[in-house]
Amino acid sequence: MRVPEIGAGMIPHPLEGGKIYDVLAMYAWVGGARKFRVLTNESRVGPESVGVFDESLFEKVCDVRPPNWSDKAFGDMVESAPSAWQEERFWEHFYDGDPDAQRSFERELQEMVDEGR
Repeated sequence: MRVPEIGAGMIPHPLEGGKIYDVLAMYAWVGGARKFRVLTNESRVGPESVGVFDESLFEKVCDVRPPNWSDKAFGDMVESAPSAWQEERFWEHFYDGDPDAQRSFERELQEMVDEGR
């Protein structure tokens, strides 16, 4: 996905207009709303550089779905992401700095990167 070049102040920090971001996970709700989890700072991979943003901030540049993604329903929302990240409270543990969650994140991210080459 790429953040389009739009007017100043329209893109919330930390996204940069014109930059291409890999979608790490996608959240789709009944009714059509979607959000993407992206890595906002590739030089510093960790909780401070992973965020969830509305799809309206992006324009699609590629339709490739990572092979390590699976779909899991949560009420009226479907999450498409690596199954390890769909475990209960994974993101809470990740953002709290849990080393096991961090390793899981890095492992699945590396698999996406390797498959994207």
